[in-house]
Amino acid sequence: MTQDARLGEVELISTKMQPPPVSAQFLSRERLVRRLTTATTPLVLVRAPAGYGKSTLLAQWAVVETRPLAWVGLDRSESDSVLFWRYVVGALGAIQPALVAEVGRELSGAAPQIDQVVVPKLLNALAACDEPVVLMLDDYHRLEAPDVDASLGLFLQHIPRTLTLAIASRAAPDLPLSRLQARGLVTTIAADDLRLTLDETAAAVAAFHATHNADEARAIHTSTEGWPAGVYLASRPGATLSPAGSSAEIHGFVVSEMLATLPEDDRSFMRATSILGTLEPSLCDAVTETSGSGARLQRLAAGNLMLVPLDGSGLRFRYHHLLGGLLRAELDATEDREYVRGCHRRAFDWYVADGQVSAAFTHAIGAEAKAEAVAIVCSRWWLFMLSGRLQTARDWLESFSESDFTTYPPLARAGAQIHAYMGDVSVSQRLTRLATHLDYEGDPLDGSSSWESSIHLLHTGICPDGPTTALSHAERALALEPELSPWRPALISAVGYSRGLLGIDDRRRDALLLAAADSQTGPTIEWHVFGVLALFSSWRGAWGSARDHARRAVDAAEAAGIADMVFGGLPYAVAARVAIKEGDTNRALIDLRIAERSSLRASEALPLNSMVLCATLAEAWFEIGQHELAEKQAERALRYVAVMGEGGRVADRLDRLIRRINTEPGRADDTAPPTVPLLSTRELQVLDLLRTGLTSEEIGDRLFISRNTVKTHTSRAYRKLDAHDRDEAITRVTELGLL
Repeated sequence: MTQDARLGEVELISTKMQPPPVSAQFLSRERLVRRLTTATTPLVLVRAPAGYGKSTLLAQWAVVETRPLAWVGLDRSESDSVLFWRYVVGALGAIQPALVAEVGRELSGAAPQIDQVVVPKLLNALAACDEPVVLMLDDYHRLEAPDVDASLGLFLQHIPRTLTLAIASRAAPDLPLSRLQARGLVTTIAADDLRLTLDETAAAVAAFHATHNADEARAIHTSTEGWPAGVYLASRPGATLSPAGSSAEIHGFVVSEMLATLPEDDRSFMRATSILGTLEPSLCDAVTETSGSGARLQRLAAGNLMLVPLDGSGLRFRYHHLLGGLLRAELDATEDREYVRGCHRRAFDWYVADGQVSAAFTHAIGAEAKAEAVAIVCSRWWLFMLSGRLQTARDWLESFSESDFTTYPPLARAGAQIHAYMGDVSVSQRLTRLATHLDYEGDPLDGSSSWESSIHLLHTGICPDGPTTALSHAERALALEPELSPWRPALISAVGYSRGLLGIDDRRRDALLLAAADSQTGPTIEWHVFGVLALFSSWRGAWGSARDHARRAVDAAEAAGIADMVFGGLPYAVAARVAIKEGDTNRALIDLRIAERSSLRASEALPLNSMVLCATLAEAWFEIGQHELAEKQAERALRYVAVMGEGGRVADRLDRLIRRINTEPGRADDTAPPTVPLLSTRELQVLDLLRTGLTSEEIGDRLFISRNTVKTHTSRAYRKLDAHDRDEAITRVTELGLL
């Protein structure tokens, strides 16, 4: 055993009182080191789970620290309070030799009085020193020493202004932290601070791979959530990320550093609850069929086992992605399939009782409860559409096999409409044919009165054959639905819509639409009703009514989050025509941009709604003087007319518009307003952050994309805006009202 400091009869290991060397392979944590070197609090606490680079951060700080610095690397042997303080005094003695002579005599006695003599003498000695000192205690979590906690707590209560004490620990030390924090005397570096940014991850990957690409760095960053040890292990040559986002090296690190010392009942608990996205006490109790999960979660979190808090309650957590993936792999490897299905089934029952449908679906699939999963899709897709969450419903469909759509006809019917609204033409048409021809006498699961009515509802919703057939299906379904059916408002609205497109009885049409809007028996369809009323008002030149109806429809579409959907774009197109009539070109361009974005979803899967939207856009572009855009949208609308075989009054209006375009070539002159640039959502987000003065790197951190990706979006936006620099681009989008 080596020694180069001696207090009484105790030999101190010199290397434990020296900061570890900083490897060139370790990523520089300059942003955090700068924060630590400028900290003015007497206590610095670096607290995070294993592998977050706590020791590395302290070592990098030690390299640049200009004040005299003492270091103690702790392990379990320093749980003896006398030995702990001998190391502290020995480390300080290397930079303040008088401390060894003064306090060392007390520590060398047979029974040193730590709290009564040693700590007070040490405090006095430090207070008498004019030169500031930094003391770093690394790996404090390795101690199992209430006596050390008590004496160090006493030390902290009277810590002199000349000392900065830095503690690195996986768990919160049992010290009077709350009191110190309340007085603003603690600087805390936590796991969130220690996570690598995307650019830092890319730099770490580049250290091992000279020819890496941004996608590889982004994949590692996403799977590890910026966990430094995970990034390091996944970046090493030969490391391969699995679908669970880990490698053999990461698995070994987590098991040895975090899980190996846990009691088996804790590991069993963690395996069973790894199927959960959110760890809540009552949910964990249900899944594990035990009690006391709240206390267990708090204990595990206090041990910093990569449990991520979800709020400030101290009761809701999630597992770090890597830990969760490894625990799920252990669950599948150590438990039989029946046990795993049982865990999912209990989670499903809990989520159903709690009204959390999306989570319930996930566990229905995990429990292999296909019927229950089908019931969720079929009963909820419509509500998800109204709240702008159709992508979730489409993702649900990916959980089923092809045979499931035949086994469960309501699934085929729901899938047909979901895929239609998402623009998946071939899939929607295939499922529509399947559902239409399947014999089924059971519950349609969508709230309709019968399978026959549900099929009529499907054809009413996607309107594959034009307004005449759509009207027939809507009227037949309406006759089958009872007075309190949740589908009656939508059917009444569809009848009014189809009648209007066919030019049938304006007064009855408007009465039907208003009756649908006033109904309280089902989900709101205000955005559809008033969008259609706005359209028909514009057709008859009632621009005041068109404006009022369009604004109400726009408000409803935005509240529902469906402005980007085909049917959500119509009120914006009508609002643009109103603005043109009122001479407000800027307002018209803003509304046209939104409607154009919606028209990108137009497809043969929803030919009727696509026809109406494109035709209305064509009229608006013509009226604003952009004849090429008008012709483009008119041609699109005519394609949908051809698909359906009829277009009602819309086809007549398109014929007249095409003749006007042909007879008035109307090449836009210099006074015509420019077309509104069709910027993507990400391009607009980047421009919005650019005007705040952030750098590309800072914008990337905000949006979780790389600096190169930010530059790509910026250059594309500049090109679309015909701008040469940031100022020009910001001025242009501000003038257009796009931000």
